[in-house]
Amino acid sequence: MLDQTSGRERAAAQALGFLSKSMSISMNHFNAHKGFEITLLHNIRWALLNWLEKVNFQRDPKTIYAPCIPREKIISAEYPIEPIPGGGVVVFNSSKHVLLSLVLKRGMLRWELPAGVSKDDESMEETALRESREETGKQIKIGNALAVCWHYSRKLNKGWMGVFFKGEYMDDAASDLLIVTPNAFAQNKFNILYTPELYRSVNLDDCDFEELRNMCSSVLHPTAHESIVASGFIDWKKIPAGRLHPLHRKLLEMCESADPDVELLCANADEDFDIYDGHSKLYYTS
Repeated sequence: MLDQTSGRERAAAQALGFLSKSMSISMNHFNAHKGFEITLLHNIRWALLNWLEKVNFQRDPKTIYAPCIPREKIISAEYPIEPIPGGGVVVFNSSKHVLLSLVLKRGMLRWELPAGVSKDDESMEETALRESREETGKQIKIGNALAVCWHYSRKLNKGWMGVFFKGEYMDDAASDLLIVTPNAFAQNKFNILYTPELYRSVNLDDCDFEELRNMCSSVLHPTAHESIVASGFIDWKKIPAGRLHPLHRKLLEMCESADPDVELLCANADEDFDIYDGHSKLYYTS
């Protein structure tokens, strides 16, 4: 009877709507580490509903849906990927430019949204606030959840499972781009928040990104930590595909749709180097 009346399709559509609301509520009330299990269950359920739709609801969900998958079971699997909780933020200014940082990390120089790993006592919102301040030097106000992101690596056996929130910059008038000065490269690590003297303010249209790329090319090497080369409000559509974090590009494309529902976005971090193009421009100013 469910099949004849398209009941499963309607139930799945309604369940996806409930999941969006449920995820928003969960992220507002759970500490990042305690919220891991419920985040994982949301993602499993979401993936199942989408899969059922693709096979035209020809399989009974009860035969494939496990209501609880303990963390220990994931970690003890043959090819375990341990999820690490975190948070990030998407902030647009009045010119529709998004707040991004140019990050030098693991031999890559690419633009990324402010995001990172949660500390033990943080919620995902608190992580998003701290990371945005550390990576951009700007004070951000956190809004609703935009997306749950899963950026995983088989090589590292770890994955970043975080929530990106909509953010609001408290002083929209000050949208200068901050870039490092040449003497910054004499440091082992430079950071906008902790070493502000190593940065200078420039106008986006006047910035010589090719000179900046050449300065960085001499220090590109695999490293565990990240250094912020530049940060500010950027027109992300002028960034070459190989110079923008692939999962963050998915998120920004999703934001263009103006769909308020929480989305689940996934990307294989092991493929980042295949997408990355260290020879392309950092930004097209024309």
